[in-house]
Amino acid sequence: MATDVEEPVAAGDNGATAEEVKPYKIHVSSRYLNLTKQKLEIARLPHELDEPKSKDWWQPKSQVEPLIDFWLEQYQWRDQEEIFNALPQFRTGFTIPQSESPIRIQFVHVRSSRANVIPLLLIPPFPFSSSSLGHLIKLFTEPEEANHQPFHLVIPSLPGLGFSDALPTNSPVISSTADLFDSLMKRLDYPYYLVTNAGSGALSPAQIDFKLADWLSTEYPDSYYKKRL
Repeated sequence: MATDVEEPVAAGDNGATAEEVKPYKIHVSSRYLNLTKQKLEIARLPHELDEPKSKDWWQPKSQVEPLIDFWLEQYQWRDQEEIFNALPQFRTGFTIPQSESPIRIQFVHVRSSRANVIPLLLIPPFPFSSSSLGHLIKLFTEPEEANHQPFHLVIPSLPGLGFSDALPTNSPVISSTADLFDSLMKRLDYPYYLVTNAGSGALSPAQIDFKLADWLSTEYPDSYYKKRL
C-alpha cells in the first residue's frame, strides 16, 4: 500500500502540471515512521493453544516475536530509503474518468546505451513495487552477453503499491491499470513496446501481474513492438 510522504516543492515546480514526468525521491514522513514504531511497541501476541494447528493458522508466536523485535531494534528505514533513491525513479499523473484528481504512477525508467534497443514494460509481481526490482536493471539494459537483447526498461509500481496512488474504489482494476501503463509508455515516447510480468503467473497470489500483461497484449494490439519489425 502507498504510504504518506513528505514532498518538498523543488524550485520551479510551482507551475508544473500533473502530466509532467518528474524525477522522484522517496521520503516517508517521520510522523508515519514514529506511528509505525508505536504500533510495534504496543503489539501483544495472543497465547497459543496446545491443540494441533491446521495449515490455515498464522505463523507461530515463536516466529512472529523475533520479527517484531527486528523491525523495532534493527531495521532502519532511512537506510533503505537511501538505497531506493539511488534508483532512477520518476512519477507522473494521469486523469481517469472515475477520479476527480490525477492518479500518480511511480516508476523506474532506464534507457540502454546499446544499439537496436527495444522498450520493455516490466510489471512487478503483486504485491511488490518498482523499487524491489532494482537489481534487474543492468541485466535488461546493459546485458553482459553480446548476443542478448538490450532494453529501455520501465518498471511501474501498481496503483496503491509503492508510491503510486490507489485507484478509486469503483475502478475496474485490470483494465484501468493497463490503460495507465499503456499511457505511461506513450508519454515516455514508446508508442511500441514489449510487456512482461516479472514472476510466474501461476505462483502469483492474485495473478494481477499476469492478468495485466495478458490484458495489454490482447487489448492494445496497436502498441505491439512487432509492428515495427
